[in-house]
Formats: sequence, structure tokens, C-alpha cells
Amino acid sequence: MADAIVIGAYEFLGFHVSKLLLEDGLEVIGTTLDGSLADEVEQKMMEIGRNANFSYLEQLTMLDSITEDSIIYISIYDYIKKGSKYGDIYTEIQRLVQKWKLLGTKLPRILFFLPIMQGNSRKEDSFGQELAEKLEEVAEKCIYLPTIYGPFQPENMSFEAGIRGKSAQAVAQAFQEEYTDDAVHILDILSELNEILAVPEERIIVKSRKKDQWLTCAKQLFSEKQLSSVSIIGDMQINSGDYCYLISNKTTPEEGIQIQKEYRQFLDSLRDGKNE
Repeated sequence: MADAIVIGAYEFLGFHVSKLLLEDGLEVIGTTLDGSLADEVEQKMMEIGRNANFSYLEQLTMLDSITEDSIIYISIYDYIKKGSKYGDIYTEIQRLVQKWKLLGTKLPRILFFLPIMQGNSRKEDSFGQELAEKLEEVAEKCIYLPTIYGPFQPENMSFEAGIRGKSAQAVAQAFQEEYTDDAVHILDILSELNEILAVPEERIIVKSRKKDQWLTCAKQLFSEKQLSSVSIIGDMQINSGDYCYLISNKTTPEEGIQIQKEYRQFLDSLRDGKNE
């Protein structure tokens, strides 16, 4: 039986969590939520798929490996960022929970990673909040994250769109859909993940200790004219019973964007080499 199961193991955040768990010597099973293949999955397979402690299984096969002691990491963050519909996400989670219940065992420990919503009145954000409330009913913990950046960030997110030289329209769309009040590099999330999970509260909102992290990152990639259209969204409301975890921001925006740029260049060189 595996120590951990990561649903979304080849997505952006799910991949990095899987890699961290493997580096800690744990046995990890990876699977997908909706059956879709992640972007640049071949390189991710190269990085973690060869690890003897990692297995990638279809959902039905994965269910046989679950016990009540299993810890299941589900990166809803990734599926929302790649454009999956909230209703479809919830339907898939419902199906999984029903399958677990049919096994006749106690539900495993379920940890959800979710994005902090924009905090405005957009219809899709209200749907996202409704999804989060439903997921909290079955979760041991729900961890709400600001914009996360680093290698393998989806190309429809602002920083990766800028690095890849996407059109002005694509960048503007990314700005509109992104949480712009805060950003944390994936390395900083991983370095403090154990501490985040050790928090006793069930609902944890992760924030930077330092201010203006998203905007400082964005200034590495975009002109003032481009950024003039960005609305900085206010903080997520902290409710009674929530815990606000402050990340140390050891990776500066300048360092973080440079790491992401260099990794994109590396991936592009691999792709160009295959095409020659």
C-alpha cells in the first residue's frame, strides 16, 4: 500500500508535490481526476516516473491501494487553472468518494489544494466558492493558495504566458482570470508544506509575508502599460476557524521568474531537439 496518493500527479502543483513526497522517501501512487493528460507529461514522467517508489495507476486500480491510513492529495488548484468546469470537478470528486465508501472502509485522509478565488462578484467565482464549500465537507484539510509560479506553470497563467511570448489578448485574459494580490514560488510552498499540513485547523489560507509579490513578479515580464489594466484583488476573507499561514518568501520574485524562464528554455531545447 502506498504512503500517499496524488490525484493530478502530472499537473503543475500535483507534480511538484509528488516529487517532494518521493524525495522524502515515501511510496507514491499518482493518478488523474478526469482522465486527461497534463501538459508536457513526458518530461514529468522522466523526472518522477523512473523513481522505484512511484506508480501511476488508473483510478479504478488506484482504489485498491487505499486504506483508512492513506493520505490523498487532490490538487483542485491544477484543474481549475487548466480550465476544468467547477461542476465537472465536483462530479468527479463525488464519484471517487462514493467508490471509497463502497470499499466498506473508513474514508482516507483527504487534503485539497484550492486557489484563492478572485473575491469579486464574477459568476464563476461564486461557483468556485460553492465548489469549495462542498469539498470542505469531505476533506481533512483544504489549503487555499494564491497564484503559484515556477517550472511547469500552465501557459494560460500570466507569468508563463509572458515567458512564452503569448499574444496581448492572451496575456490580458490571464490577468483577468488570475488572483493578483499575491504570488508564491513553488519552491517556497514545498519547503514549508509539512509545516502547513501540521496546522490543526481544517481550512488554511496561505499568504506571503512580503507584500506585492504578484506585482513584483509581473514587473519582470510586462510593461507598465500592460500592467495598467490589472486590478489588484483584495485578500480572501478570513473567517472564524480559518488559519492564515504566512510563507517566508525565501525565493525573491526576481529569482523565481528567472528559474521559470530558464526551465522554459530547457524544455524548449528538448522539444526542438526532438524535432530536428
